[in-house]
Amino acid sequence: PLDTMAPQSWLAYLYADTEDNTALQLLVDGQDVLGYHYWQLAPTFYLDKDQVGGSAAYIAYHRLALLWDSTVDVEVESGDGVLEQWDTETRYQAVWMQPFNSFDGTFRCDIGVGTERVEREMENYGVIGEFDDNFAGIALRWADYDYYVHSVSSEDGRWIKLNHEKYNVLGDAFHQGTATTLDWREYVSLWGSHVLALRAVAGKADDDAKPYELGDDLDQFESLGGMIGFGKTGYTLRGYSDGAAELNGAQLRLLSAEWRFPLWELFDGFTMPPLGLGKSALHLFVDHGAAWDKGEAHDYYTGVGVEIRPDLLVGYSSLKLDSTLGFAKGLDDELGKTTVYLRVGASF
Repeated sequence: PLDTMAPQSWLAYLYADTEDNTALQLLVDGQDVLGYHYWQLAPTFYLDKDQVGGSAAYIAYHRLALLWDSTVDVEVESGDGVLEQWDTETRYQAVWMQPFNSFDGTFRCDIGVGTERVEREMENYGVIGEFDDNFAGIALRWADYDYYVHSVSSEDGRWIKLNHEKYNVLGDAFHQGTATTLDWREYVSLWGSHVLALRAVAGKADDDAKPYELGDDLDQFESLGGMIGFGKTGYTLRGYSDGAAELNGAQLRLLSAEWRFPLWELFDGFTMPPLGLGKSALHLFVDHGAAWDKGEAHDYYTGVGVEIRPDLLVGYSSLKLDSTLGFAKGLDDELGKTTVYLRVGASF
């Protein structure tokens, strides 16, 4: 069946916001006729950095995942004489995924090991620092939500992930210690396909482990290399920039609420190759979170906004990719910002 693994779908899509962060990604995937071997390649070009990243994944027999991803995240924004700084994070991972399915829901245990290299670059100066990490992790996942024909969101259930990671399992790593994170997403059905989506994240890490980070997250593409695996400590707090010292630390709390409701259902195509629109929804959201180190005083920061989310239908098999046009405003007078953004593939 390996000779049947030609590409089955593709899409070029874009992330852009008013902070001059722009990335273009091409996603290509395929599998053999029996479904034993699946692959996905998602190269990404960060236009404002003139830099290539992305992700790649290979999954064998729905169990073993081999992953690579390389992302670029702005840590210090330019302005008022300050030069922009950004991190290029490159990871290689191997993850074993063991499902335990039932009629009530899906439980899965992931066990993985990986390496990571981070390079800090500064505008006009190039690389100014770098470090290497390695880690092992175990993740327990439970999902029992539903998705109906006219749904614009997951409904009537929850998605839960408990993640535990240990750094320096192979030696010579920059970070040490452990980090444990619980991510709980609850979907409450209201009326007429309206959904209240709630999210709570709590994290605790050792002082010398990799810290948590809150802020706008460029790594929002719906690729397997970005969804499976370990070593990622960034969480989205819309309306705030990545890299602020006040939004980094060994402790994390994040609460989000979204009211999601349908706008229209079109299901029509416009072009060749086939591209069309399906269901579209409006999301009103509020994010509220904090990150801090042990013993430090900390403040919670709040962001609010609205997103319009039309489904993009690609190909004759109508591959559905979520797209988002959003407006976010951070309510803090010092750290908050107002951002308009466009992205495809956000996963909340």
